[in-house]
Order: sequence, then structure tokens, then C-alpha cells
Amino acid sequence: AMSLPTAVSAQVRAYSDSFETTMTIDGLVVATTYDPATFRLSHAVGSMADGTHSVRVDVENAEHMTATLSWTFELERS
Repeated sequence: AMSLPTAVSAQVRAYSDSFETTMTIDGLVVATTYDPATFRLSHAVGSMADGTHSVRVDVENAEHMTATLSWTFELERS
């Protein structure tokens, strides 16, 4: 049996002492945690419906430089 994802995550390296991040999943802003030791921004997933899901991570540092990463993934339980 396939296990469901427990988190959606991305590595974020802002090269700045201060930066802000926003993660959206399927268009909704979600709560995240950030681990500076691994540069990992994560959202713990409760339950998720089968189908295609979209993720977007926006980062802005103290100098107002921005970056965006977007991707999709398919969840299909069989």
C-alpha cells in the first residue's frame, strides 16, 4: 500500500538574515515551519484528496528581493 505524504516541503536559502516566506497549496495560504539547519520550509499535511495539487512558495528578503517556486503533484490512492 502506498503511504500518503506527511508534509509538503521545499528548501529555501534566502542568503539574508531576515526573510519572509509564504506557502500556498491549492490556492490557500498554509502554516509552515522553517528549519534553518536544513533550509527546509514545511507544511504538515493532514488529509488530502486524490487529484492534482498545486504548491507555490514565495520568498522575500530584507532587501526586497523576491523568488517564487511553483510545482504540481498528483495524489492517487489505489
